[in-house]
Amino acid sequence: MMNYWGAETAGLSQCHQPLFELIAKLAYNGERVSHQLYGARGWVAHHNTDMWGWALPVGMGHSSPSWAIWMMGGTWLTQHVWDHYEFTCDITFLREKGWPVLRGSAEFCLGWLVEGPDGWLDTIPSTSPENLFISAAGTQESLSYSSAMDMAMIRATFDRCLAAARILGLDDEICARIRAALPRLRQPQVTADGRLQEWVVDHQEQDPKHRHMSQMVAVYPLGQVDFEQAPDLAAAGVKLLDARGPGAMGWSWAWENRAAGTARRWRDRGRSPSGGNRAVRT
Repeated sequence: MMNYWGAETAGLSQCHQPLFELIAKLAYNGERVSHQLYGARGWVAHHNTDMWGWALPVGMGHSSPSWAIWMMGGTWLTQHVWDHYEFTCDITFLREKGWPVLRGSAEFCLGWLVEGPDGWLDTIPSTSPENLFISAAGTQESLSYSSAMDMAMIRATFDRCLAAARILGLDDEICARIRAALPRLRQPQVTADGRLQEWVVDHQEQDPKHRHMSQMVAVYPLGQVDFEQAPDLAAAGVKLLDARGPGAMGWSWAWENRAAGTARRWRDRGRSPSGGNRAVRT
């Protein structure tokens, strides 16, 4: 759905409408999937869908779990609903179409999260589409828990849901549950070598040049990390982009441009994210 990231910023709000129709189908189908597959309320969508709103996992059990069982498709799509409201301030849209989508996705997340041994709320299993990591035993693995992308997407969904309820003047019981859960979501981490961390543990990447940088979703489009509020994390995002390089098409190019623009702004101010006087390399 990255093709729709520019719909609102480019003044093409009407081109967003077909996606909202698909999301409505997904939410309808995904409610049954959430209940029957996970015993949860709300709605869920996975990695792939089609024009009929397919919401189940894909691959018929033969595809890589690094992407085939990704349960965060619904949280990914709620961002588009929120973007449309922010750009249009269409209260009717938010009430009639946005709120049911946001609330249903948040409801699934609340049911999917489980308390870990250290008190944090975790997602288990969890992947970081579509990269793999090297386990302590030296094997290539994809399943872990509480990947950086999971936490970022759930946090954004919770935040958007609370904002929508406030704007619409709703006194919904889900808001109290969201407020209780938000502080217990794991925060972004930085690897030992200074990059934005992909998994809950600082694993070695199977492909250090992988074209997908799922943890960067916290930087863009979710806006949870920037140089103004979290300079260390933002600098770690830039370092991740530098490490992955421009050699692969897709996500890496989109995020490279975003990070480069942010770095230029800091360079123009004559300081680095660490507070020194050197300019940030673009």
